[in-house]
Amino acid sequence: MRFKLALFSILICIVLPISTATAVQYPSEKPSVNSGQKVYDMNCAGCHGIKGDGSVFKGAPDFTDQNTMINKNSSLIFDAVSEGVSGTAMPGFGSLSVSERWDVVAYTWTFWADRDSAERGKKIYEIKCITCHGTKGDGSGMPEARDFTKPENMVKTPSVLFNSISEGIPNSAMRPWKSVLSENERWDTVKYIWTFQFRDYIASSEQTKSTPVGNGITLISFALAICMIFLYGKRKLKIKKL
Repeated sequence: MRFKLALFSILICIVLPISTATAVQYPSEKPSVNSGQKVYDMNCAGCHGIKGDGSVFKGAPDFTDQNTMINKNSSLIFDAVSEGVSGTAMPGFGSLSVSERWDVVAYTWTFWADRDSAERGKKIYEIKCITCHGTKGDGSGMPEARDFTKPENMVKTPSVLFNSISEGIPNSAMRPWKSVLSENERWDTVKYIWTFQFRDYIASSEQTKSTPVGNGITLISFALAICMIFLYGKRKLKIKKL
């Protein structure tokens, strides 16, 4: 009898920690960076700073720091947002909806995967990676190619992804790129790949860039508008005189 009770107690000690562990709630759709910025500005910027550099509150992590971010993944940050961080001033934000928490996780990553780096990585990806991993990063180009669009598939950290790009993956079609791409180029590629998790992160800022052709069209349109206003005013003046 005593032996059975002891065995039961051991089983309880083993099973309870497993059964009470909080499982990560993955989002039903890709997180939104734009929505996450609003959540971040309202709930997080007071300690982590508008630039995400931890400059407001002493001890707050610097989300722009390479060494800080490359050994994290979205699930770890989601847990920190949801449950808080023990032994620190970081509270849990379980009052936010699951989608809001994932949105702020997405925005947090943009401090590290900045648009300039991601834009450079995009150009490399389109030349070196798109054939296998697809335009959308969903692995549609080749069977068994990793789908980068789902947070649950991105449990590996950026440092692991960097190592896979550098050294290749044994027994797969993934070749090593360290002799072809510089270290910075490989990191830029990782940063661009990381943005496939988010639904509205646009690496390219070409839409907002001015070009000679665009400037010319703008000037012509402006000139035509002035001419039309002038002619209309002149015609109206003639009518009054008549």
